[in-house]
Amino acid sequence: MANTLTTMQARIFADSAILKFNQLLAPIAAFSTGFNAEAARKGDTIRVPVFPTVTATTFSQDYSGADSTITGVDIALSSHVYQSVAFTDRELAESPADYFGGMGKQLGIAVARKVLETVMANITSANYGNAAGDKLVVAEASFAASSVTSVRQKLAAKGITAADAALVLSIGNYASLLNSNNVLAYAIGSNDAVQKGQITNIYGFQKAIESNIIPANAENLTGFACAKQALGVGMRYLAPQSNAALIDAGMVSDDQTGITLGIRVIPDQLHGKVHYAVECLFGSAVTDSASLVRIASA
Repeated sequence: MANTLTTMQARIFADSAILKFNQLLAPIAAFSTGFNAEAARKGDTIRVPVFPTVTATTFSQDYSGADSTITGVDIALSSHVYQSVAFTDRELAESPADYFGGMGKQLGIAVARKVLETVMANITSANYGNAAGDKLVVAEASFAASSVTSVRQKLAAKGITAADAALVLSIGNYASLLNSNNVLAYAIGSNDAVQKGQITNIYGFQKAIESNIIPANAENLTGFACAKQALGVGMRYLAPQSNAALIDAGMVSDDQTGITLGIRVIPDQLHGKVHYAVECLFGSAVTDSASLVRIASA
């Protein structure tokens, strides 16, 4: 991973924060994303590539009549979230290096939760429809393999195959699916469900993604399935205007996903404290309202 911080404590803190942040942000892989470590400001707009579902047409005279525009969508970096922890001078002097790693993990989790809640707040009936083909209503305790096939069918009716879609489930839905006989090792040809709690290759979906950060959105949302073009998410590094009053500042990013966090180490001389802050600058927007199926408990 890329880490531009200079002090040892800050580097340990940052590496641990991005590790947990990246793990919890696994559901973000369901969407079209534009992540990298470039610096930006709140309110800036970035372009996220989107590849919509297209339909072929019968040839008539020339090849230009059915051109599809596959460019992207502009997403404003309108959300800036952070979490911090403060050490007194004495606490800082007495803290072992692994303590910074532990605190980094906790702050990474807190920021990831807020990012996911904000992004998934877009998943509503107003944005993605409320007809029978746009949602599956099933109690979490009753979610089973047959529920997955129902979601698969609704996606297919929208022109999206399960292989090109992501399935994201609440911990309740996921637990019920694990308990379904149809996902036991003998049925899916893998020991992962029983040994690791991972559901892979189920009815065409590469895997089911478990998340305990799915907001109900006042609609009893407990999951969704979608193609990447359903939602766009952008993220950039928010650099401080000046490092003059800071002990350290920089970014840490995941080499594979480009997911990036900002880290600031801020001294408070008046109170004898040092603040370690983790922050994320991001934005999200609905990009294709016909590419997602909601799962609700009622």
